[in-house]
Amino acid sequence: DAQQDYENPQSGPTLAGGAVYYYGGRRLRCVDARGGLPRWAFPVGEDVPSRPAVRGQTVYVTAGTRVYALDAATGAPRWQFEAPVVLFTPPTLDGAAVPAVYVADYLGTLYALDGATGQVRWQSRTASRQGAEPVVLAGSTALLASGETLYAFDTADGRERWRYAARGEIVGSPAAADGLVHVGSRDHSLHTVDLASGRLRWELGTKGELTGSPVTEGGRVFVSSKDRCVYALDAVYGTAVPEGR
Repeated sequence: DAQQDYENPQSGPTLAGGAVYYYGGRRLRCVDARGGLPRWAFPVGEDVPSRPAVRGQTVYVTAGTRVYALDAATGAPRWQFEAPVVLFTPPTLDGAAVPAVYVADYLGTLYALDGATGQVRWQSRTASRQGAEPVVLAGSTALLASGETLYAFDTADGRERWRYAARGEIVGSPAAADGLVHVGSRDHSLHTVDLASGRLRWELGTKGELTGSPVTEGGRVFVSSKDRCVYALDAVYGTAVPEGR
């Protein structure tokens, strides 16, 4: 099990609490991070699971149509949730001690599950999606890209707050910071919208498709393009940041 092919960047190993969680031999495995000694293995079948998320003593992972919550120390199942179709995304956890667990399936249904029981708190629909990018949380807003559209939902009840349509399929995950959401698209542009309203604040066109996800840091947003450039921009105005600053 030392070698394993993963289907996408969202299905790799996770390091948490001195343990490594990874998929191998049809099982989700937990080994000691220092010496690699096995701790436990949980059967998930041939469905390569997503990258696990760990909170406290619970490991959350999606595999095929299921979400599993496992005891981090023993691998014993605490609960499982089964969706009607395959879940593409790794679980996203909010900041609560007993978190809400957010996952989405390939038809675009977004589920908010109770982290203690696996019960559905709410579910909302978007469009069909091909990517495995996870749900992004920004305060009380859950963001999910499906096709050419970015959707924003209220985390309390799943009510749709707004949607923003780009001119091409959205690439990677949105980056949210300081009341703004930055998202790349195959229309060769980086779109920045207001988190509260979804209105476009500014847009930067490049000479190629954007690759990966935008990243924010210190009031700046960084994005790469197939025009062989990496752009460093002022997050509020979209203007270029001078070199050396």
